[in-house]
Amino acid sequence: MAYESEMTRGRVINLGSGKEISMKAVIDAICKYYGYNGGIEYRPERPADVKRLCAGSELARELIGFTPQTDFETGLRKTLDWYEEKYTNL
Repeated sequence: MAYESEMTRGRVINLGSGKEISMKAVIDAICKYYGYNGGIEYRPERPADVKRLCAGSELARELIGFTPQTDFETGLRKTLDWYEEKYTNL
């Protein structure tokens, strides 16, 4: 869709859900997926660290009619499954 549209050429188009999620929540979800129960060392914030980031999809909706269809947990699971399938047998 986006690659076929003249309106999207040369533009940055976010495909996020518009819902903010913390890095801790992402790390916790990955640990849960792999059944990891060990400790995690969280280090202090660094001056250049991004404090908040939330990708929306308003422009994608406006230009190509995109709306997110996959929730975070499903998308993370599919992504981790893909990486495992692609890189397990290297």
